[in-house]
Amino acid sequence: MQTSTYLNFLKRPVFAGYNITSHDADILTIDVLLSSPLLNPNTSKKDAEEYSYLQQLTESISRSELCTSIKVSALI
Repeated sequence: MQTSTYLNFLKRPVFAGYNITSHDADILTIDVLLSSPLLNPNTSKKDAEEYSYLQQLTESISRSELCTSIKVSALI
């Protein structure tokens, strides 16, 4: 399955912040923070569907076609 086809189902609005660090000619590190405008930061109640969506998105951008390794993946 092509990555572009795989990502087509991911169409909800999200916030993605990132930091790119070049270590040398062969290594590029991209730290990505994902969040959703549908999550309410003023409550401790977690929206299970939205967290599940963010987890799917995290898994999608972590596919081997897009990167060679993943150091840390966390959903808070």
